[in-house]
Amino acid sequence: MKKSSKIISLILSVCLVFGIASFGAVSSFAVDNTLGDTNSDGSVNSFDALMVIRYCTNSMELKDAEKKAADVDGDGKITSLDALYILHFSVGKLDRFPMSGESSRVEIIGGFYYDPATGKVTNDDGSGLLGFSYDASEGVFYASLNAWQRTFGYTEIYDYAAPFIICNFDTSRIYFDYDGKEWMVQLWKGQYGYVLIGSEIGLYYRDFDDDVLVDDAGRKFYKCAEDDMLVQMSSSLYRNDKLLYRRKQQYSWWLTGFV
Repeated sequence: MKKSSKIISLILSVCLVFGIASFGAVSSFAVDNTLGDTNSDGSVNSFDALMVIRYCTNSMELKDAEKKAADVDGDGKITSLDALYILHFSVGKLDRFPMSGESSRVEIIGGFYYDPATGKVTNDDGSGLLGFSYDASEGVFYASLNAWQRTFGYTEIYDYAAPFIICNFDTSRIYFDYDGKEWMVQLWKGQYGYVLIGSEIGLYYRDFDDDVLVDDAGRKFYKCAEDDMLVQMSSSLYRNDKLLYRRKQQYSWWLTGFV
């Protein structure tokens, strides 16, 4: 009987050792390799998103393997956007994470999408919300390509009226003639409303025979550049030698940035 007890005890001990080792191996594998499954429970759900949110608000720490699982957009940072991806994936709005290398837009609200390939939040027709969209990669609000303001062109009267809507800026205009048209490039930088500071570069034109588009004070009205007139623009905005943002080179008629 004693011998049988010893054999049974040995068998149980071996099983227990191998069981613990196996459990540890499975747990480690899940944490290290399952994208989105931050808590390593075998599924991607709202609890994983909650962990990311708590980490972003400094309410908890994540281990290296958990951080790897949480960075579902593969940008090397863990942000609330990762939590949003995880939530959308858990309810079937996404069938893959951006980390997979394939473009996968996320609908934020009411027809506005975040595109991880460009870092931009905007709608399909490029009109934006009240004419503006957001670039998450550069951290700026900007005028959308097809903003409603494009239909109204430009006249100096707009700048004269700016202080009435709490916009105070410095501006400079560059004039030249090219290809049978009068052209103007205008630069702005300053305060926009109570909370934003920013800069603008605008490209405008008028035909030489547009004399009707001149007011009594001699101020000319310019049209916004058409799609086939777009030029490459880039800009950097500093305040007291501190870089606030840098807008990368792109084709535009109105390159703006507001932070």
